[in-house]
Amino acid sequence: MILICGIPTETPVALLIQQLENNKLPYLLFNQRDFISTNMVYKIVNGKIQGTIRLNDSTVDLNKITGVYNRLINFMSIPEYEDTKDEAVRHHCAKLHDTINQWLEVTDAKVVNKNSSMISNMSKPFQTQLISDFDLDIPETIITNQPEEVVSFLKEKERVIYKSASGVRSIVQELTEEDIPKLKKICWCPTQFQEYVEGNNIRVHVLGDQVFSTLIKSSATDYRYDSDTEYIPVNLPDTINRACIALTKSLDMCFSGVDLKYDESKDRYTCFEVNPSPAYSHYEKHSGQKISHALANYLLGNVA
Repeated sequence: MILICGIPTETPVALLIQQLENNKLPYLLFNQRDFISTNMVYKIVNGKIQGTIRLNDSTVDLNKITGVYNRLINFMSIPEYEDTKDEAVRHHCAKLHDTINQWLEVTDAKVVNKNSSMISNMSKPFQTQLISDFDLDIPETIITNQPEEVVSFLKEKERVIYKSASGVRSIVQELTEEDIPKLKKICWCPTQFQEYVEGNNIRVHVLGDQVFSTLIKSSATDYRYDSDTEYIPVNLPDTINRACIALTKSLDMCFSGVDLKYDESKDRYTCFEVNPSPAYSHYEKHSGQKISHALANYLLGNVA
C-alpha cells in the first residue's frame, strides 16, 4: 500500500494520484487540509514499529504501508490551521505532523524522500561542497555582504548571477552595471553570487537507478519564468548519469531533481543544485517523459 502525504491539488501529488487511479492501484492519501480527521499513533517494540494511521473513517496498520510519497508542506501555512483560533485544533495539527515526520524517519517503508534527506538543500553553499566530490563541475561562487568584493568578482568573471543561498526559492537574475549602486543593501544580508555559465540548462530527475534527463532551451536567465521555454528529452553520457545517481544516493535521496548546465564549447557539465522534492510534473507535462509512471512503480517496489 502506498501512502501519499501532501495537498492533493498540488500538481506533483495530483499527477501521481491520477497515475495510480488510472492503473487501479491502491493508495492512501493524507490530505494535510483534513488534519482534524487524521491521527497517527505508533510505538517501537523490540525494534519493530507497531501503530496505525486513521484517515477520516478508515484505520490502517502502518506495517501495511510499503511506500510513501512525502510532499508535506509547512503545516502552519495550511488554511485550516491559519484560520482557526482553537488551540486544541492547532495542537493536534502540530502533534500529528510531528508524529508523521518522526515515523517517516524510522519506517521500513520506501520513503520518497525523508525530511532528513532534504537538509543539504537548505544551504546551497553547503550542498555545493558535497556536489564537488562527484564528476561534475560547480560554478565559482562568493557569498558576501561587501559590495567591493562583488564588483571585483564581476570584473573578473564579466558575467555574474545572483540568487538565494538558502532553500527558499528565488528568481535567478544576472548582475548588471545598473545593479551596482544597489549593492549597498547586501551589507545587511550576505548574498550568493556565481559566475555565469554558458550553455543550455538540463534537469535530471533521478529515481533510484533510473534517470530522466530534459534539455531546456530558453533565452531567459531563469527559464522557469519564460513562457517560450522548450523541454526536450535527452540522453546524457553514462559518466554524467552515474554521477547524478551517485550524488543523489550520497545525499540519502531516492528521488531528486539535479540542475545542470552544459557548455558544448568546453564539453563541461556544471551542477548547481540537487532538489530533494522536485516538481517533476512540470517537466513531464512539457517533455512527455513518464516520470509519474516510474514513481508509482518505484513506490510499489516494482523497480530498485
